[in-house]
Amino acid sequence: FFVSVSDSKDDFGNPDTAIDTSTEVTITITITTTITTTTTTSSSGGGGGGGGGGGSANRPPEITGPKNLQYPENSTEPVATYEAVDPEGTAIRWEIEDTDEEHFRISEDGVLSFKKPPDYENPVDFRLNNTYEIRLLAFDSGRPSRSDRLQVRIEIKDVDLPGVPEGYDANDDEMIALEETIVAVAAFSEGVITREEATAIIKLYFSNPTHGNEGDTP
Repeated sequence: FFVSVSDSKDDFGNPDTAIDTSTEVTITITITTTITTTTTTSSSGGGGGGGGGGGSANRPPEITGPKNLQYPENSTEPVATYEAVDPEGTAIRWEIEDTDEEHFRISEDGVLSFKKPPDYENPVDFRLNNTYEIRLLAFDSGRPSRSDRLQVRIEIKDVDLPGVPEGYDANDDEMIALEETIVAVAAFSEGVITREEATAIIKLYFSNPTHGNEGDTP
């Protein structure tokens, strides 16, 4: 469009309404549009197992079982049985770690056992105080594998020899020596202990694989 300009006077200063000049004016309108886009990303949970489940996370298994146990010396029975359940239902693999791991084994069914029966009088745990500390680990079969862990403490309890009167295991080593057997036979002869008690002592002496082949009879 055009804009007309007049100073309301002629060239001689007299009043005048004539248009002195016209100016063309162009107006440009610029419209700026801002578009905001929100993108939602589905996470697969630490990079684990996305296949088949639309990117769902592989969840770790969970171990259940006792944490603190007391176990009698010289026993060959299992220490305890543990269970690990994987939410995805995959197979479980067990491992043992920590300071006393070398003394234990665990089956694929979660049965924990000593490799060798513990002896209260001769402890072999890390601190030599008859308290074994291990950590159980259960791994699932996912990709990547997830795991759970459980700290376990096993305290060894002292037990008396079956059928043996107190004091006849003189050195408290849960083994009967020849001298201890002779003392027991003499005690039976004097009526201090019963025939059953004396017999138990003699049987324990000969049950030791290092005894009984020496040609000596108490």
